[in-house]
Amino acid sequence: MKDLLDRYTAFVLDHPWLTMLTGLLLTLAAGSGLTQLGFTTDYRVYFGEENPELAAFEAMENDFVRSEAVLIGVEPLDGQVFTVDTLRALQTLTDEGWKLPYARAAYSLTNVYEAHAEDDDIMAEPMLPAGPLEDIDMEAFRERAMRSDQLRNGLLAKNGDVTGVVIYIELPHEQSQQEIEEVALASRALAADIEAAHPNLRLHLTGVVMFNHALSEAIEWDSENLFPLSYIVMFALLLLFFRNVSSMVSTLVVVLMAVITALGLAGWLGIQLNTTSISAGVIILTLGIADCVHLLTTFTHERQTGAERRAAMAESMRINFQPIFLTSLTTALGFLGMNFSDSPPNHDLGNIVAMGVLAAWLASVSFLPAFMQVIPLGKPREQVQIQHWMEALAEFVIRHRRALFVANLLIIVGLATCIPLNQFGDNYVEYFDDSIRFRKDAEFVNERLMGQQVLEYPIQAEGPGGVNDPEFLAHLEALVHWFEQQPETRKASSMINLMKKLNQTMHGDDPASHRLPETREEAAQYLFFYEMSLPAGVDLSHMINMDKSAAKLTVMLDTITSEELIELDERARAWMADNLPGYMLTRASSISVLFAHIARRNFSSMIVGTGLAFLFISLLLLLAFRSVRLGFISLVPNLVPAAMGFGIWGLLVGQVGMSLSVVVSLTLGIVVDDTVHLLSKYRRARVERGLSAEDAIRYAFSSVGMALWITSIVLIVGFAVIMASSFILTVHMGALVAIIIACALFADFFFLPPLLMRLDRDKGHARV
Repeated sequence: MKDLLDRYTAFVLDHPWLTMLTGLLLTLAAGSGLTQLGFTTDYRVYFGEENPELAAFEAMENDFVRSEAVLIGVEPLDGQVFTVDTLRALQTLTDEGWKLPYARAAYSLTNVYEAHAEDDDIMAEPMLPAGPLEDIDMEAFRERAMRSDQLRNGLLAKNGDVTGVVIYIELPHEQSQQEIEEVALASRALAADIEAAHPNLRLHLTGVVMFNHALSEAIEWDSENLFPLSYIVMFALLLLFFRNVSSMVSTLVVVLMAVITALGLAGWLGIQLNTTSISAGVIILTLGIADCVHLLTTFTHERQTGAERRAAMAESMRINFQPIFLTSLTTALGFLGMNFSDSPPNHDLGNIVAMGVLAAWLASVSFLPAFMQVIPLGKPREQVQIQHWMEALAEFVIRHRRALFVANLLIIVGLATCIPLNQFGDNYVEYFDDSIRFRKDAEFVNERLMGQQVLEYPIQAEGPGGVNDPEFLAHLEALVHWFEQQPETRKASSMINLMKKLNQTMHGDDPASHRLPETREEAAQYLFFYEMSLPAGVDLSHMINMDKSAAKLTVMLDTITSEELIELDERARAWMADNLPGYMLTRASSISVLFAHIARRNFSSMIVGTGLAFLFISLLLLLAFRSVRLGFISLVPNLVPAAMGFGIWGLLVGQVGMSLSVVVSLTLGIVVDDTVHLLSKYRRARVERGLSAEDAIRYAFSSVGMALWITSIVLIVGFAVIMASSFILTVHMGALVAIIIACALFADFFFLPPLLMRLDRDKGHARV
């Protein structure tokens, strides 16, 4: 193996131009796939084809009107909804809403229909009287609207000061990105026109379509800000650490090659970027720097001792090739472990970064050594001060090893006990920061108009027409009543109130008859006459399916966490199992449910993925160190950082969601890097130089300590840059990863050395 490495190194250093040209051509070939790289902002990409919640959601959409909609909250600045100006704006919004791309219906206060009896028939008439708005008795209209169960806490706020327009959209999903963009831009243009014509109004756009568009805005914001910010930060850090332009330029070229290669290969593989995988480029940029730092640190040190550039790079390759290969491989394995996630975007992120890490390794051991042979080099700067710090740190750790071991063990155990403080808690409305308009609009609508978190239940009846069965209606009414008693519920909506209203209408509008019809025939007749009297385009498909074999129950909730939402659904299903016939048992659907379950599923599936990745990495280290003792010792600093990180997160934040389910797998390969470099130098000192454990620690700190601090700081800062994202899931991921890497640096310098001095006492050699 040594002869093969020597021959490879000699070829690269003797043929630098050929090596660089080959590397650039390979990069261009892979990078040409960038033209095939697409973007998607459809929220459905977060769920695999076999996801049971997605299957239930799509089944419900096949029976009822699709949940894709644009919801426009209309806020009169004077708090008066029932005025001529506001109602005229609502009429315009409703009429123009029908004309939006892919729109199938639009509803507001101005086109809500009420039932009234005409002889033996039921007729539907608009709640808003016909004629000029100036002639309408606004107070009477307000009283009717405020009494309406259909409107209150839905399209009309509980106190009547805010209203809304809902526009149902039916996207063909042939070119989802373009379709979503088309609807969102048209909706915003309509809202802008209304605000310009009615200065007293402020419009707030939310709904599924606008949520999808917010994902697009997050991708655009991150692309325009994260990448430039990352390069600026890395540029400054590299210049600060290396203090020469040649090392900085060579490193940036290598990581840029890695990013282009990975994203280009992703394009060739048909991967589409999304709000999760868009951060792959920044992560590759951050991780790729580590390989270059180790090679260049040794290269610079050798030149400072008087070696020529070729000999200096040859020695750097000899010392660093194996640990760099190992760290790249373990990092790639850690990211590949993300394929066990239940969310496909995590697969994409893991695969793209894994390709980028391996591309960075290849470029760092080929292009970088060749480049350093041809680029003009100045006289290497002395780094005596930093070297002195590393020597002083080694002496401190050796002198206080017992105290450090006990203190750090207590810290590690103490932080690990804080892990249970973390609770599952995603809310898809809060996935964006305030730079994304959707966040503010959704929060306004959620607070002032209707709940944005929803449970939807498709309740099956016994065959076609079964929703008219009095027994079915009685059971559905009991379920609605149960939900209304739950503290999380803001409103439970179904066909029950409509059927009660129809029965009351057919009994002379007697309030005592506001109850369910007594016979199936009555219910079917009432419903038939009412539907027949509705105007074209208006139907009941949002609450009853086509053949009347199922009804939909929609439960709007106050702001709760995803875990609380799941717990409410579990309570509901338990109640249904005890109180409803078997054919009515069902499970909740909705976007809220989809995102609530995916976090929990990710954590469960990633336990397996992370476990397998850790097993493979551990076996690699055992083989690489050729020492069972060192192999097992290396496991400790590889496990400790994640435990410490999640403990700190429990103390500081206490909320984990979908993005954090992959963090252990994501960081596993990264935290191994410092351990590998430190132990490889430690083992070299023990085996090749016959040093004691204490002197081997001194050698490791002296030879690789500075590089480890540099790479760790770069990684911490790099992932901290990701926290500038407008997508909260990315922010949380960047923050927790940075914390875990900081914990890994702490463990490798203050816990691993005392552990080695306790457990590896055979002087003069490491056990093979």
